[in-house]
Amino acid sequence: MERPVVTSHTYKGHQINLIPSREGYMWACQYVIMKSDQTEVDGFAGNTYSSREAAKSAALEKAKTLIDESRLDKDLLES
Repeated sequence: MERPVVTSHTYKGHQINLIPSREGYMWACQYVIMKSDQTEVDGFAGNTYSSREAAKSAALEKAKTLIDESRLDKDLLES
């Protein structure tokens, strides 16, 4: 069995870990968003993709969107 290769990205003070996995002939990718060594949220982009890179890209964009939306909510509450 193939071991998952975790890649990490930093975005607006958060660490995003991407964990791609095979789903039959397709690829999915889990994202884990962390801040201060605490998991804030995790999930999947919602689809399967024909390549590992496409799955990772979709998961990274989904994670960035969640970070942006949570930051937007905080900014609105503070003003």
